[in-house]
Amino acid sequence: MTRKMVVTIVGWVFLVVGILGFVPQAVPDGNLLGLFPVDTIHNIVHLVVGAVGIATSRQMGLAPKPYCQIFGVVYIVLAILGLALEGGMLGPIHLGGNDVYLHALVGLVLAYYGFVHKEM
Repeated sequence: MTRKMVVTIVGWVFLVVGILGFVPQAVPDGNLLGLFPVDTIHNIVHLVVGAVGIATSRQMGLAPKPYCQIFGVVYIVLAILGLALEGGMLGPIHLGGNDVYLHALVGLVLAYYGFVHKEM
């Protein structure tokens, strides 16, 4: 899979997740799909990361490699913070629970494509 494909997929997934975070039926008890705690700020961050990913995949700004590097590191740091912070809160944003594992997975995939993967 190419970086461009990864960034396209990640961008669209984050955009959809950001939108779903504002749909009451998808967020019972403040948890997206009953699994991932979200709030308005969290949803806006997802929308921004998704929009930047989609724009990047269409060559409208960042190239796919720096996107993967930047957001790979950011999401790995968020996963670590989610483990380290008591209650999993970074100010008003919830980072604990299942978010830790999802942030770690996204961060590792993006970091792999940003730092290790060789395009053919």
